[in-house]
Amino acid sequence: QLFLLKKYLGSLRFFSKDHYDKGELLHRLSTTMAAVIHKGKLAERVMSILCTQMKVSSAALVFVKNGRIVDKTVRNTPPPILTKGELDLFNGREKPIMFEELPEGKRKALLRRLNVSIVLPLHTKDQTVGLLMLGPKSSGDIYYSQDLDIFAILAPEFAVALENAEGVERIRRFNITLQEEVRKATENLTKANSRLRELDKLKDEFVSMASHDLATPLSAVKGYLWMLQKKHPTPKERIGYLEHAAHATDRLLALVNDMLDVSRIEGGRILLKPEKIYLPKLVLEVKEELAPKLSSGKATLTIQADKAYIACADRAKIHQVFVNLVSNAIKYSPNGGTIVVAFMTDKDKMIQTSVADAGIGMKENEMDTLFTKFGRLSNAGVGSSQIPGTGLGLYICKKIVELSGGKIWAESQEGKGSTFFFTLPKA
Repeated sequence: QLFLLKKYLGSLRFFSKDHYDKGELLHRLSTTMAAVIHKGKLAERVMSILCTQMKVSSAALVFVKNGRIVDKTVRNTPPPILTKGELDLFNGREKPIMFEELPEGKRKALLRRLNVSIVLPLHTKDQTVGLLMLGPKSSGDIYYSQDLDIFAILAPEFAVALENAEGVERIRRFNITLQEEVRKATENLTKANSRLRELDKLKDEFVSMASHDLATPLSAVKGYLWMLQKKHPTPKERIGYLEHAAHATDRLLALVNDMLDVSRIEGGRILLKPEKIYLPKLVLEVKEELAPKLSSGKATLTIQADKAYIACADRAKIHQVFVNLVSNAIKYSPNGGTIVVAFMTDKDKMIQTSVADAGIGMKENEMDTLFTKFGRLSNAGVGSSQIPGTGLGLYICKKIVELSGGKIWAESQEGKGSTFFFTLPKA
């Protein structure tokens, strides 16, 4: 009887106050689904057409993926809230679910709570795309057989259109991701090329510097050995030649060791063995080791420590740092003077060491290059007759201190000496 009543009412459809042309509505829906490729906008347009033409009071589209709600689009209604169990009530349903035709139970109670008159399951061949939920008609009319015919045509086409829109969205996201990856790869290649150019420049500088610094002591060794062979020197002269050759050999060995240290550091092959270090005692050992240099440079070394100051670091590497900093203080204090090594605990509970001299100091604009490779100062001069050095010592010190968990810096005024600071963690 309900079927015959609906058929009869459908025959009177032309005279109802929410009449629409079926062909025109299907054409508008078809055109929209073919033209709009954004999933959210497609849902909004289709619901807008249905609400306008069929006089539907409200509509909601619940997007479903793998049995779970992933998104919602609504018109004139709050977003429907469905649990996983409530969503499962519509699983396997192919035809429209009408409120009036449902027996009392969970489904009908759910549609009553959501104020939904009809639910269109949207299926493709492979999966459920979503649920289109339509509220009662604003005209007060029921859904007629013509409406159901529209829904029967719309549901599969709308599901395919939404799936296609999802595919387009995936492609769009993939393109964005791909463009971002290409941008990052291009940026990385640009940085790599820049780094390679920088390394190539450093290589040329290194070869030039190494060639000069290796040639100077080698030439000295060769020259003194030649004099020993050809000049028939006296025993006293022979001793002098041998001492000069030994000093040149020491310089050559120091340069080779610095180069090896840089290679290990930059290759990540340096191995630190942290242990407890009594820093003032270590400086005392360095003082005894450098006593000949202090004496020849007419300099004195003073250690200021009010307690033990025990750090946790690699003893041999920190010994190398002290030797380098104190040796530099001697070299850059041509008129002698006092070199002061002092200790304190800073605000970060780190042990701070300072090595101060009263030497020639540095220009302010040279401070930035101080701890770089080949960071020689303009007042250091060039050649064995002036202040010798490879420009690698402070770079090595910086890397050792940073690998030990500390930091290193310097303060200086030209003509008024320099102070080098570095920190190490407490034991």
